[in-house]
Amino acid sequence: FSKINGFTIEFHLLDIAEKKFEEITDILLSEFYVAHVHANNYGNIIDGAQLPETLEITFINKAMIKGDITLSSNKYPIKNLDFPCDKEKEDIALNFTQQ
Repeated sequence: FSKINGFTIEFHLLDIAEKKFEEITDILLSEFYVAHVHANNYGNIIDGAQLPETLEITFINKAMIKGDITLSSNKYPIKNLDFPCDKEKEDIALNFTQQ
């Protein structure tokens, strides 16, 4: 991990592979921060989870970040940065608020 500055993974089948997704992200989050997320709108929203079946996550190595980290208050998708994967469907909104 120390030689990787950042990368993006597109996770598929989160509706049936939730535990594997959690295992993988737990490992990655030990060394990387989440820099950006985007829902792939080819799939659906998982019932009761408020997550899409396919999720794109960009990670950045923690060693690259100096100073304090704050949680994002952005609502995703971000205008002029994110675009629907399926141009015929509306993009899926993601909102990460502290509870």
